[in-house]
Amino acid sequence: MDRTPDQLKLPFYLWTREAVAQLIERRFGIRISIWTVGRYLARWGFTPQKPMSWSFEQKPKTVKHWLEKNVHHIRLFFLPNYSPELNPDEVLNQDVKSNAVRRRRAENQQKLLSDVRSYLRSRQRKPHIIRQYFQEKHVRYAAA
Repeated sequence: MDRTPDQLKLPFYLWTREAVAQLIERRFGIRISIWTVGRYLARWGFTPQKPMSWSFEQKPKTVKHWLEKNVHHIRLFFLPNYSPELNPDEVLNQDVKSNAVRRRRAENQQKLLSDVRSYLRSRQRKPHIIRQYFQEKHVRYAAA
């Protein structure tokens, strides 16, 4: 299939089990659970994939300045392959997916972007919550 869900007038931008279930219901009038969709997809060799992401608003001069002035404050940790639970970014990622994306389905890409940005701005104003990310069992090493 060469189309994305939004091109088929579904309220999604990526193919999820829920999007596939809605497409099946629309096309064939058959309602199946997302769990059943997941089992069929797995049987046919379709596995969950992470979408590629791009930084939309990076400012190279700011990054260069930060790297030059904070170079002595950066600690580098090499994580083992296939260990996302050890990556503090994944804690934020899960928070965003659970609280900014899943609670309200965006009608279009602009709304999705707006919702995520708004949620991240609200998190910026709550540093105590950001500190809690680093209290997760597997990422405490990064809090030091």
